[in-house]
Amino acid sequence: MFQAAPAPTSARPWSVTLAGYLLFAVALTEVAEAILGLSAYGRETEAYVAAVRKAAAEQNKVIGDPTSVVHSLITAQIVVALLISALFVVMGVYVLRGRRGMRITAWVVTGLGVLCSGVGLAGGGLTGSAAGAGGSTTIDLPGWLVTTQHALSVIDLLAFVAIIVLLALPVSNPYFRKAFQLDPPFPG
Repeated sequence: MFQAAPAPTSARPWSVTLAGYLLFAVALTEVAEAILGLSAYGRETEAYVAAVRKAAAEQNKVIGDPTSVVHSLITAQIVVALLISALFVVMGVYVLRGRRGMRITAWVVTGLGVLCSGVGLAGGGLTGSAAGAGGSTTIDLPGWLVTTQHALSVIDLLAFVAIIVLLALPVSNPYFRKAFQLDPPFPG
């Protein structure tokens, strides 16, 4: 009769297990980013509003109160961090279950993560050095917030690279292969 498709190779390779746990770790860093955003909500809002007003004054422009826009942007940042966290949890669960499609999804998403984190860290370093030149408007964020955000970005970047490498290792391949199953014969 019908037989259930056998599960992927019975023993999950260490590389897949580590990649799955790293996906969960990235989810935790995203939750930490959301918590940081909530904990510094007022200070961050004040800093960005002051920077917008200073930039407008330097350009001799009159603007309305930017507080509501800044609140919306910070809230969107928190919501996006939580959605990304949920995505990484789902990817971790299905990578650990041996789903090939989620392995490919993890490659794509973590590859984009490498790109975004790398460019973000490099851009943060460039703007940090350019801000000291006096030519740009600096945002007076708390030092602990900036340091923690940079540290989480570095952790994410390293985890993304590790996940890509771990899922690409030859030892991981058999775990994601579908077991070959013949269709049942037609009656008759």
